[in-house]
Amino acid sequence: MLKKTFLGVLFAIFVLYPLIGGINFHVAKAGDYGSSGTPVGGYISENTTWTLDGSPYIVIADVIVELGVVLRIDPGVVVKFTTGTSLVIDGALVAEGNITHPITFTSNSTTPAPGDWKSIRFRDSSNDALCLINCSIVKYGTTGISAESSSVRIRYCNVSDNSENGIHISEGAASVYRCFVANNKIGIQISGANAAPTIIENEIRENMFDGVFCNWAWGWGGIICIQRNNISFNARNGITCSVSYNILISDNIIFNNTESGINNDRLDMRVSRNVIENNGYGIKIGSGGGATGAVYPINFNKIMRNYLYDFYSVWPTDIDATFNWWGTTNETAINERIYDYYDNYNVGRVFYKPYLVPPIANFTYSPSIPYAYGIVTFDASASFNPYGSVINYTWDFGDDNITTTTSPKIAHTYTSPGDYTVTLEVTDEFGLTNSTSTILTVFEDNIPPLTADNYDNLWWNRDFTITLTATDHESGVAETYYRINNGPVKAVSVDGQPYITVEGSNNTLEYWSVDYAGNEELPHEILTEIKLDKTAPKIGVPFRIPEGDVEPGQEVRVLVNITDLISGVKNVTLYYTNDTIWHSIPMVFNATSGLWEAIIPGHTEATQVKYRIEAYDNAGNMAVEDNAGQYYTYTVIPEFPSTFILTVVIALSIFIVALKKRFKPFNNLKSKG
Repeated sequence: MLKKTFLGVLFAIFVLYPLIGGINFHVAKAGDYGSSGTPVGGYISENTTWTLDGSPYIVIADVIVELGVVLRIDPGVVVKFTTGTSLVIDGALVAEGNITHPITFTSNSTTPAPGDWKSIRFRDSSNDALCLINCSIVKYGTTGISAESSSVRIRYCNVSDNSENGIHISEGAASVYRCFVANNKIGIQISGANAAPTIIENEIRENMFDGVFCNWAWGWGGIICIQRNNISFNARNGITCSVSYNILISDNIIFNNTESGINNDRLDMRVSRNVIENNGYGIKIGSGGGATGAVYPINFNKIMRNYLYDFYSVWPTDIDATFNWWGTTNETAINERIYDYYDNYNVGRVFYKPYLVPPIANFTYSPSIPYAYGIVTFDASASFNPYGSVINYTWDFGDDNITTTTSPKIAHTYTSPGDYTVTLEVTDEFGLTNSTSTILTVFEDNIPPLTADNYDNLWWNRDFTITLTATDHESGVAETYYRINNGPVKAVSVDGQPYITVEGSNNTLEYWSVDYAGNEELPHEILTEIKLDKTAPKIGVPFRIPEGDVEPGQEVRVLVNITDLISGVKNVTLYYTNDTIWHSIPMVFNATSGLWEAIIPGHTEATQVKYRIEAYDNAGNMAVEDNAGQYYTYTVIPEFPSTFILTVVIALSIFIVALKKRFKPFNNLKSKG
């Protein structure tokens, strides 16, 4: 996406340029050696490391790293080449510096100049998996780095001031990533039928000819990728493709190149999502004589403000250049910036319609009446791009605050009342922008919030929360504060809602809120008689009347002392059973005796009665008295109990014996007669 391209360029300009370009400072510092150093030359036949202790290394004759051998160069090492010498890699070179300690490859001359030495050459036999040049400086050679059928990785390097190419990739899949390539004859040259390099996120500038030159690079080995680079101020073309094919040129910023941004004599290239601006020609297409490659459309670029033509084509057939942005929607102006059939009937036409148009910017805000210190929500969801999507939103709130975001919604707070001009600029995926503005009036807030509680004025039998709800229709509620029972001040956002834990009938809660404008709710609300009872009633040992035997049909009065010192006893129930079914009887409080009473109805003889007592207080706590689970019991006696019958029998027996004794003399006289 073009937006990503812009970001890539900003990265290159503000990060890579000062870091990689600024490595020149280290060159001057590291190169401050006298005639001392370690002379090297000839074949390296075993794994070798060039260390900082041996630096600088003076190449007095070509150094050749043999097949299967690894030469490692430590961070901070300086390698100085005498006239006409090279470093040739048939095995592997691992030159891994860092930003603070780069490795330097430079001239051994006291007054170095481009062409003083030849090149660092990676040949076909080199070990692609190991070969690496990282955070290094390559200066004053003929061709700084030459990759010959090699896939060497070149990372974070400064390759500059070489008399021919900064980097030459001939065949192979070498990669050049985040390098600074400047002041060479050609920045990067690509050639060879099987060349398939990746040139990504580099700063390629101020080279005497081309920034990137694809010269007879046919791309048989894969796509030649030139992506997300900043290619600028080159004395000829930003990118030249001469008899070259299978090229991807995307997401680059190509500007201020003297002749052309892109100069191509074929159309076997994919040109998309680039910014091509302020060059002599934007895109210049040659005749393509004998071209047999595929012809791809050139779409989704920004091509504008180039000095001669934005698009110049002498291609023999028509070209699809639709869906590009030409800096205007005025078709007459666009036509004037395109050279094609309508300027020379011997060439094809450049079709540019439909062309990209800038996105549509639109937004709303809420609340409709905003107040100082309140939160205003801006919503740009209604913004759109007819051919793609909006990828970021830049808000100028009119109070010296400018913010860019990828989300269409954003919240903002104004700290003083007044009229503010709010401007929204939207950017689409092609880097096109559009804006809209409105005047927002922000009012002053001098009305404090209102806070309410949800306490129900009832007894609670467990710790509970009272929820405080505050409203403020102006700047909004900033915080709600409270104190429980005159304790410390707490804030809802920090400590949570008020939580009542102290038993009693007169807990207090003081509460108030403050809005974003600083208005405090006065006087504070004070809630009293907050009731909490977590303790069940206390039930004494019940007793009954009669205390002893219970006769058939006789009622039994049960009495018990029950107390609850917090919420008070609400109700008491006596439960009794004479078989398997429990029956309930409400107990009644006798104010004279201070006891709770209930009457169990009479039962037939030999009935066993069990009973227990349940009590509830006004908070809903329950207590049970059931004689530790054994229940209280009594049995109804028979109407004539066995003791009574025994007593009667004994008495009757005594009476009979006495009666017999009384009539014994009479019986004796009768017998004598």
